[in-house]
Amino acid sequence: MHFRVCSAQLADWILVCETCWPNFRDQAGYRYGGTRKANRRQRKRR
Repeated sequence: MHFRVCSAQLADWILVCETCWPNFRDQAGYRYGGTRKANRRQRKRR
């Protein structure tokens, strides 16, 4: 599982693992942008 995060030190959004996430969570300007799971279901496209 990866977390999409952004902080005052980063210009763009990045994906971080569960181990690294607490380090980013404590940074100034931290923003959470969602979760990406490795085993996501495939959406049916029309």
